[in-house]
Amino acid sequence: EEAKARKLWAEGRTWRGEKIHLKQNGERITVEATVSVLHNAEGEAIGHLGVMRDIGERLLAQRALEEAGRQKDHFLATLAHELRNPLSPIMNGLQLLEFAQDDPRTMESTRAMMQRQLDHMVRLVDDLMDVSRINRGKLELRKRTVDLHHTLTMAVEAALPLIEENAHTLVEHIVQDPV
Repeated sequence: EEAKARKLWAEGRTWRGEKIHLKQNGERITVEATVSVLHNAEGEAIGHLGVMRDIGERLLAQRALEEAGRQKDHFLATLAHELRNPLSPIMNGLQLLEFAQDDPRTMESTRAMMQRQLDHMVRLVDDLMDVSRINRGKLELRKRTVDLHHTLTMAVEAALPLIEENAHTLVEHIVQDPV
């Protein structure tokens, strides 16, 4: 970088760049520097004029924005994945309904499963809307009790297509009593 600056100065041009500057108190800071060649009335180079501006806060803010962008991208990728998960049981349910027209019990359990998966998707979309509310400072936290049996049943239903697809075995021991 120094060789480039010397070449520019030799050509009578200005050098601009970022560098680490050591302050008199020993603190190291990142600065944006501009160094120009000073000329006398005859056009001869007689020195240099340097201006430095501390850009540490700007760099910290830039890094924070980059991290926020990475977190947003991760959140959106996770949300997209989570939105796709309920679609498999719903698609399987639609196919099952075609074959189970003469079996009201199968039709009702399939319809109930599809409704739960659709409810799950609605909650995920609501979560996405909550991100907007969080960013605007308008999110209200509501604490409530949830039924663990229901939550686990929904989780198993969501995972079942992947379990079957990969020929895995799931053993569940869910108590029927409210938890």
